Amino acid sequence: MGDINFGKYAIVAPVEHRFEQEPDWIWRIKPVSSGDELAMQKFLWQRRAQVVNGVREEIPPVNMEIIHREIALSFAGTNIPKSKMGEGGEPVPVTSNEGERVPILPDKAGVDQVEAVLRQMPPQMVMEIWKAVGEANPTWGPGDQKKSS
Repeated sequence: MGDINFGKYAIVAPVEHRFEQEPDWIWRIKPVSSGDELAMQKFLWQRRAQVVNGVREEIPPVNMEIIHREIALSFAGTNIPKSKMGEGGEPVPVTSNEGERVPILPDKAGVDQVEAVLRQMPPQMVMEIWKAVGEANPTWGPGDQKKSS
């Protein structure tokens, strides 16, 4: 949020989610801003269209597209290691010149970059992240996570 102080309205620190099956892996979730809400609303209201037998039909985003977008807009970083295939066909972590593991996404990854990685993840992993997004940002995430005021 930079130099602006929003007092008690602001949640300033990202939340760190540890994966259930890989507890050394984390996914950081930033607090959602009104700009993120605006981006999400624009995404939900954009309409793709197709023409079938001369009739124009609008196609709203499907559930998984909405899930991916909420996760991408709230992304603040991860330490999930990037890997490549080793000589024996097993995944080998990619390391930097300093010998540190390189994460699958940089902390400042854009929405398109995050969504590209999410499309490669197992659905169970994506849903675990989305649940954590809802816990960190009560108006987002699965409906059963919503907290009433």
